[in-house]
Amino acid sequence: ELEHDVGYEECNRLVSGLLQEALIFQAREALERMPGNERKTSPLQNNMAILLMDMGQLQEARPLLEERLRLRRETLGGHHPGTLISIDNMATLLMDMGELQEAKPLLEEGLRVCTETLGDRHPTKLTLINSMAGLLKLMGELQEARPLCEEVLRGRRETLGDRHRSTLESINNMGLLLKLMGELREARPLLEE
Repeated sequence: ELEHDVGYEECNRLVSGLLQEALIFQAREALERMPGNERKTSPLQNNMAILLMDMGQLQEARPLLEERLRLRRETLGGHHPGTLISIDNMATLLMDMGELQEAKPLLEEGLRVCTETLGDRHPTKLTLINSMAGLLKLMGELQEARPLCEEVLRGRRETLGDRHRSTLESINNMGLLLKLMGELREARPLLEE
């Protein structure tokens, strides 16, 4: 009956929203019951924060990601790929919140550590480079973002192949950046790919 009043798409959106809210409620309860030592290593906190971000509840996601990053630094150290992913998640949230100047030093730190400890084609490094390119794009620094987008695209093509979801995302990012730069001839084949 509901789908007749609002349509299938709206019905699916409403049901999805209700399910997300129920998941958040259950995750909060589980986190409150979780002993401190388990909380340090549980992915629940991070997953809950990512879901909140997807729901547009950025202010609610922030303390979760801040705590997750702090716990990762304490338990894994600053050079662990898990800590670097937490840095990227925190920087992404800050970018989504428009706090670009706060996100930049986090990404710079993550990239510096990746350069010291991980290979050039490590997935975590490519993720951080991709985020830095996105930040520079948001800051209007398109020329600075371009070589980073090119590096991520090259790295993902080499390591993941042309049809992997992350590679396709990089192709799209590169095409959109070129379009913003007015390089339409270069952008078109990427956006059509």
